[in-house]
Amino acid sequence: MQTGRSDIIHNLHNNADNIFGLPKSHFVTTCEHLKVPTVVEMLGVKDTLNPTYSIWYPFLFKDMRVNMRKLFSNWKLLSQILKVALWGQTSLANGYVRCGGPITNGQRWQISAITPGCIAWAAMLLMFLLSPDSEFPGNGTGAVSKILYHSVFQEYKQLLVIKWGDPYIQAIVAEMNKFVFGCPEKEKSTSGMAEDLTVQIDAALATMDAAGLTDDENAKEDTPHPVMSPPGSPLTLDENLADGAGIPSSTVSENIMSSEATTTTTQGRGRSRGRGRGRHIVM
Repeated sequence: MQTGRSDIIHNLHNNADNIFGLPKSHFVTTCEHLKVPTVVEMLGVKDTLNPTYSIWYPFLFKDMRVNMRKLFSNWKLLSQILKVALWGQTSLANGYVRCGGPITNGQRWQISAITPGCIAWAAMLLMFLLSPDSEFPGNGTGAVSKILYHSVFQEYKQLLVIKWGDPYIQAIVAEMNKFVFGCPEKEKSTSGMAEDLTVQIDAALATMDAAGLTDDENAKEDTPHPVMSPPGSPLTLDENLADGAGIPSSTVSENIMSSEATTTTTQGRGRSRGRGRGRHIVM
């Protein structure tokens, strides 16, 4: 498993141009993402000189229309990230069929259906690939962005576990299962007992329930709320939600792809080049 994980960031970075539909030059280690207007728009950064980051960044949503009733609506992009991570870079080719060859990460990890952890991991990696960070941090905090990646993963997964039975979320899961695994019978994924969380979602979920998740293409786009970040932290958890209704961090140790606790190794946008040195910021 360790060997598989050590190449994931490298493979994703190598195929970022195909995944994002952007020039390959945007993903070389010398590229400053906050100087690329398209990437800045995808991240939803308003001030590149004093950037703040929301976990609900525009590129998570279809057509980059932030709408909390249509969470993870850019599901195909998340699915492409998972395909590369699980089956390798050749899986992005049209008409790809898995047969023979070396053991893949998906086989090694015995993953056969989309789980909350899969979606949360892909959304976190998507944020990292767009961020100004050149290395995935061993300590969980982006060296340049100061984004708390481990916390980002926890927030996504916690919300997904709680909302897993929602028809809208299950529709997204069904599409992702068909795209990643090619198996319609996997549509009814379950989170499993190991996915249980003890921390309850607060006012953020109440806001979402009041509005209701929807697949309505004409659903009104949400107006971002003012960024409310802890002093010194550029990451906000409650932008685009009700003021002060941030999602609390989970106390449960979580695996990148499943519920098993694990430690992420430091990987560069290319090959590993040592640990990141970002300062830890308490949220």
